[in-house]
Amino acid sequence: MKISLLLCTVAFVVTATQVSAGYADTRPDNNSQGLVPIHEMAVKNQIKYVVLSDIMADKSREVQLTLTDLEGVSLGGYAPPYLESQEEARQLWTDFINHELKIQATSSAITVKEIRRSENEAFAVSFVLDHSPSITIPRAVRMQRAIQSALKSFSPNDYVSIIKFTGSPKVEVELTRDRQEYLSQFKVNGLPYRGGGSAVYDAAMVSIDQLSKMPDDVKRFMVLFTDGDDTESQHSLDDVVASAVENHVVVNCVTYGIADFSKLHRLAETTNGRVYALNDINDFDKVFMGIYHSLRHSYLIVAQPNRAVVAEQFGGATMSGISTNGLVKTREMLSMLPSVGLEYSNSADVNQIVMTADINFQELTNAVDDNNIPLLDSIATVLVQRKDLALEIQYTSTSNNGEKDPHMRANAVRDVLIRRGVPPARVQSYGRKLSISGSNDDASGQQNRVNATKFILTKL
Repeated sequence: MKISLLLCTVAFVVTATQVSAGYADTRPDNNSQGLVPIHEMAVKNQIKYVVLSDIMADKSREVQLTLTDLEGVSLGGYAPPYLESQEEARQLWTDFINHELKIQATSSAITVKEIRRSENEAFAVSFVLDHSPSITIPRAVRMQRAIQSALKSFSPNDYVSIIKFTGSPKVEVELTRDRQEYLSQFKVNGLPYRGGGSAVYDAAMVSIDQLSKMPDDVKRFMVLFTDGDDTESQHSLDDVVASAVENHVVVNCVTYGIADFSKLHRLAETTNGRVYALNDINDFDKVFMGIYHSLRHSYLIVAQPNRAVVAEQFGGATMSGISTNGLVKTREMLSMLPSVGLEYSNSADVNQIVMTADINFQELTNAVDDNNIPLLDSIATVLVQRKDLALEIQYTSTSNNGEKDPHMRANAVRDVLIRRGVPPARVQSYGRKLSISGSNDDASGQQNRVNATKFILTKL
């Protein structure tokens, strides 16, 4: 779970599941008496909430998540204008924000608003799905099942199309409003198509062509899923961007893995969509369901965190409370870093954060194991957002490790971060072998753990 940003203004967008029958108003009457606080329901496992995105800026944070009962029915009526006052909403949301979302804000510093779209509003959603061999059959099946679940919650007013692609696109479901038709024609069958390559742009153009035929009052969305860059298309990225803008198509991209997805970021941003970066197949259910649900029902929570300047301990690292300007080791900075998977070392230097992680590598190639990608993705996010930081990567092994090359492993970690958008000039990597019998202290007196990866963040 990502750590909250403690010293900034915070904005959350909380989205709840839409069902065709409407939004479930769980209030027993027109006030909050009898309503159970969100946090209490979460602790008792009476609701589901799933974070779809967690975006931090210099002085703000935006979290998007679904909020439903156990049957997937939207929870409505928990904020104005469907509650009479902000005070009532604060009683329901404050503990959830503090404990579940890990944001330390007092009740008086929180405002909540519930936003509902008209149930009669119609959407046309075209799914463009990568089925190239790199997806693998288990991933493809998990992705298909997630989309199948999402389709079951679509409104009768909505249109759906499904386009699958490898080296060329194949329309599996023509754009239709017939619920029975798109549910029966969409196949959960792994990777049935032959051939390699990835025609991302050609498939996107087919999708736009279908969506362009919709009436003007139908909002048009493309959900594009892929794990890599285009290799086979006759069309270019510029073609797709121009056509999407001309036909008022919002493109949401779902990426899987650690390829360079900068072109898809441009496509999404230009069309007022967004990119959902995944590294775990368990997240498929969250994202495909959430992209649709977020169109119809949301809670908007704005919180002012507690700015009390106090010294705290965070995972063994002392957090400076003297200032947030010009320093690295501040409550704000440390709150952006992962709380799980990193061991923080004590250091008096407020311009340095030292962290150690047990990164696993593939024996033959020295590539980073897939299980460690989410942790590196979190570190990369911090470096992309904080352009005033540099990172030194140290992989330390023992002298009797044989084929295990510490230099190659340190470089492998660096390569992952660079592929996630970190400028190469701000990341240095070093590998070294130590004798078990010799001193394993570094220059600052810190004990080196062998066969471990150390990350040192410093101020530029």
